[in-house]
Amino acid sequence: MKNMDEWVEWVTLNPELAEKYHPELMNELTERIKNTEPFRTALIIQKLPNHFPKWKTEIENFFGVKRAKMISQYIDLIKVVLIENKYAHEIEQVAVESVRAELTEQLEYWESQLIPSPPQQTETKTDKLKEQLGRYGFFELPKVKQLSERTKQSLVELISSNGLPYTIAMLDFLGFIRHLKAEHFTSDYKLFQAIAIWLQVSARTIKGNVYVLNEKSNEDRTRYTADQQKKKVQKDYEELK
Repeated sequence: MKNMDEWVEWVTLNPELAEKYHPELMNELTERIKNTEPFRTALIIQKLPNHFPKWKTEIENFFGVKRAKMISQYIDLIKVVLIENKYAHEIEQVAVESVRAELTEQLEYWESQLIPSPPQQTETKTDKLKEQLGRYGFFELPKVKQLSERTKQSLVELISSNGLPYTIAMLDFLGFIRHLKAEHFTSDYKLFQAIAIWLQVSARTIKGNVYVLNEKSNEDRTRYTADQQKKKVQKDYEELK
């Protein structure tokens, strides 16, 4: 047969089709393998663990179905050597035992690679905000500290999901803005810059919504509306208690 190397490669990838469409050649190949001198079979077996680094590198270039198929082929090959083949000659038997521990480790590795990884949890907007608030003592505020863990989580969800005016109104109601000014920031400018980063808005928007909470402020109350959320945030807080 011409292109024998290519045919052997195809047989390796498609054993069932080879059995179906080329039974004579497969029978001949099987006989030749059976009649291989024991020392040759032993040498192939003892070299098998050395292929692991190459296979592992090759696998990194693939994903999905192709990757799983390649891993399955490695698993099948190792199982044939360790479990399925029956070795009549002592030379072959000794060869298998000499690499059994290594091949068993490699088999366990390849099998573990076929187990789907648990889905990665995506950090939500609420999670990120909760982390930032926690760094600045939010959960030690008297109005927050008295809540249960479940209602603390509900509170953060309210803060993160009801729009910026509501968020600023709630943070002010809880005493958090006053706490930040007293404990962490030496100027309103630095305070507004920090909150803007947490909430991913402009510092000017933070400034306007904080200042309209003061009745004497001259901020544009049609543009910045945190003051209109005062009653709502108080009502929502009372329902959490």
